[in-house]
Amino acid sequence: MLNLTRAADDKLFVNGAQSVDIDVMATNGVLYVIDDILVPDEALDVLEIARRSGASAIVKLIEDTGFGENFADDTKSNPVCSKDAAIGNLEKIPTDPTELMQLLSYHVVPSEEHTCRLYNDQQLDTLNNGKQIRFNEYTAISFLRDSIGNGFRLHNVLPLRNQTSEHVME
Repeated sequence: MLNLTRAADDKLFVNGAQSVDIDVMATNGVLYVIDDILVPDEALDVLEIARRSGASAIVKLIEDTGFGENFADDTKSNPVCSKDAAIGNLEKIPTDPTELMQLLSYHVVPSEEHTCRLYNDQQLDTLNNGKQIRFNEYTAISFLRDSIGNGFRLHNVLPLRNQTSEHVME
């Protein structure tokens, strides 16, 4: 999906890339020239997707601790990433490396899971020494179904490369 936006100075942007030449007419269409390369989400790694989805605070913690190796190209782990606002609501982020690793490992399901396959009250193992995360579903409108991970609504659930999924919590 392409997101077209126009800035206050009337500049046009396509997924954040500035359009440097617009409405170039051709015999078979209209050309827009932009100043960057558009990379589809499916070509990005799971941590970059999380960063772009508003979970940059937990991504920074993951990268700072070296925990990112759990998301190597050949793994099929699912991170459940808290949005920046949720991380900001923590009373205290652990400074002890062992405690921080335990917190981060609780946010990773070491298997390929997609929300379309989750069922109500399902518990999935995490990388945190056998602790599980519980998923519940609720219905706000009869034809919409959302998933809840330990009380947090899941957003931006995308199938990514290597069949990995990323879940962003509010």
